[in-house]
Amino acid sequence: MRNITPSSLAFHLLSLERIEANEKAKQFSINSFGLIAVVQGSLLSEDRNQKLTMTAGEVVVFNPTTEVFVHGENCTYYFISYQVFQPNAKEMSNPFFHFNSKEHSPAKVKIPIRSLTRGLEQMYRHAWSTDVLQQCTNHMYFQEWMTLILTEQLKQTNQEHNSVQAVEQIIAYIHAFYYEELTVEQLAIKAGTSRRQFTHVFQKLTNRSVTQYVTNIRIEEAKKLLVQNETLASIAKVVGYQDEYYFSRRFKQVVGKSPRQYAKLKKDGVKAVKLPVIPQRIVADQYMGQLLCLGIAPIGARTDMLNKDYIAPLQSTSTLLHQTIDLGKDFFISPSRIVQLQPDLIITQNEANYKTFGSIAPTVVIPYPHTSPLTKLRLIGEAVGKLKQAEQWIARYEYRVERIRSQMISRLGTSLSVTNLLLLTNKLYVLGPYAGYGSYSLYQALQLQSPAKQHKELTELSLSAEIPISNLPEYVGDHIFLSAYGDTSILTENEAWKELSTVQKGNVTFCNPYRFAFEDPYSLDEQLTTIKRALLI
Repeated sequence: MRNITPSSLAFHLLSLERIEANEKAKQFSINSFGLIAVVQGSLLSEDRNQKLTMTAGEVVVFNPTTEVFVHGENCTYYFISYQVFQPNAKEMSNPFFHFNSKEHSPAKVKIPIRSLTRGLEQMYRHAWSTDVLQQCTNHMYFQEWMTLILTEQLKQTNQEHNSVQAVEQIIAYIHAFYYEELTVEQLAIKAGTSRRQFTHVFQKLTNRSVTQYVTNIRIEEAKKLLVQNETLASIAKVVGYQDEYYFSRRFKQVVGKSPRQYAKLKKDGVKAVKLPVIPQRIVADQYMGQLLCLGIAPIGARTDMLNKDYIAPLQSTSTLLHQTIDLGKDFFISPSRIVQLQPDLIITQNEANYKTFGSIAPTVVIPYPHTSPLTKLRLIGEAVGKLKQAEQWIARYEYRVERIRSQMISRLGTSLSVTNLLLLTNKLYVLGPYAGYGSYSLYQALQLQSPAKQHKELTELSLSAEIPISNLPEYVGDHIFLSAYGDTSILTENEAWKELSTVQKGNVTFCNPYRFAFEDPYSLDEQLTTIKRALLI
């Protein structure tokens, strides 16, 4: 039998001071562990990390080697210094900081005032007794009192952790349903917290109020729709505003331009594709596959655009890239580095780059989200003087799609449903018809059906949803397409996965995530091949 050493923890009281209201300021040098407990009024404690306002019933715990300045009037508080003993531990530590998210910051705990006061009065009354029995009783009081604080600290930390998780889920909900009428009261109820707690945690996580956060999401989505020639009235309704004029006012407040002014600016950017000469020196922060398909290698590109994993099927054309300059990993490429290359065209997916890049060379903004793969290729073809080649590829692709779709209908009918999944950093996502990783090929090009729950929840406005593996049965159709990076055992070894009838029938296709992640011509071709092989061969 193993010899297991019992584990224990003990607190040893070193000093106990009661500070009355007539003392306005005091400094404490904490050499061991220390705490301040307020029993009446309020005070301000300040150390090298932060300032804390404390009211009656609150305790702040400090680590050693801390200088604390306490300012207070009309208040009563106690200062206690103590040691922590863990007989079987290698070193002494403060258990309160095990629950504190900021390791070296003071831990603040709210204690029921009657329990706090009663325990302090008991200890203070007999703290200097020389009676051995009373000293044992004092020790017991101190253990009980510290255990009370530790218990409340753990409870409050768990509550805070649960509140953070709940608010994080609400933030995800807002991203999915930003177009609905959302009030702070409704969101707080959905999070299971009070309005005050909800707004406090929300502000802490986002640095914005709920209203500001929702408004920014709506405006960002409206920007994408404004470049697609939608009417202001329809855009307003899509992003959650019933009143077109109120939408216009809010847009101008946030962006600094009216929706029409913004749309004109962006459309003028797209018009820059009509260049007087065919560009020869192109810099791009996206769309490598499209450029290579058109026989063009940019003179400068982001690091990831040169990653061999992303262009693996393009080995026959990758020699085009031997002179392409790696401009770094960031999406916002350094303007000074672009200037050195003297480009005659810049292609970007990020509208925030337009003004800066446009001052260097003619710039085309092609937003990545909400722009269909074929439209992207057309715009790029027009920009680089290769529109005819782009249209020829699109015609071949559409012909191929129709052939495969006809074969599927003939052999499988129209009721077949497929689920598209992504496993990324051990998190599982179900992908809607407008997400990446093959969703365009599956749901838009080949027009395959998604399961009912997936179809209902995931739209053009909510692209994907993270789900626990245990919820997977609700989203599974007749066939699963799974894109995964690295080890998949966290999913495939899960009992919920193994018990799926779709899995048991072998109707699962493991996709190359690097080829399914993109929507360039090479990726779209490989996706069609994979889907056809999975469902027809």
